[in-house]
Amino acid sequence: MATCPHCREASIGVHRKWWSSPSHPVKCTRCGGLSYNSKTHESALSRAVGLVPVVVVIAILITGSLGALWVGALVVVGAVAYEAVAFYRAPMVVASEVAVSEARHYERLGLAILGVMAMAFIAYWLWRRAV
Repeated sequence: MATCPHCREASIGVHRKWWSSPSHPVKCTRCGGLSYNSKTHESALSRAVGLVPVVVVIAILITGSLGALWVGALVVVGAVAYEAVAFYRAPMVVASEVAVSEARHYERLGLAILGVMAMAFIAYWLWRRAV
């Protein structure tokens, strides 16, 4: 359970904390205050874990030993454990109705821009296919 920054009670479940964001905050079950997870993006470590398979394959080819596979597995497990602890310790941030409204506005604006870009790409692809 996460601690609500308004009433300081452990009233926010892990699943609700996980899915919270500035545009979709969690409402405390005790006081009704809005808050969201301060750790909305993963760390550089979790992004770097994507390179582990490449490094492991190169290490196996160079050394000829499967020991690198065990080291790679330990690195991945360690990175997952680190991310879990960092998520659990991340505090909740107070959100106001005005801030939520503004965050949702920019979220919709970003989605509209992505939609226009996708339609332009599809139109270009169809045009190139027809020519």
